[in-house]
Amino acid sequence: MGFAFAALLAATLLAHGFEAGPAAVDAAQIENQVESRVNARVLAAINEAQFRQEGEFAKVLNAKQSRFEAHRQAALASFQQVDEYYRQKIARLVVASNEAHGK
Repeated sequence: MGFAFAALLAATLLAHGFEAGPAAVDAAQIENQVESRVNARVLAAINEAQFRQEGEFAKVLNAKQSRFEAHRQAALASFQQVDEYYRQKIARLVVASNEAHGK
């Protein structure tokens, strides 16, 4: 009886193994999952790089704008000095011209 029970158990396990079989592997599904994960990581890396590049660009742009503004202020001050110089010179010439016509 023990032998018959063992044989019955072995046959049941063997039959169950054939019914379930190994899980079918869907290569297309795995490929799609891998591709979507890779695409997500690549997109995240691109976004991170773009964010860093925008930050660096903003720093450089601010530095350039500051230098440009400093040069503009210096040029404006220089122009104002030259303008004042020539205004005074013209005023002296007008006074000298009026004095010359008045004599």
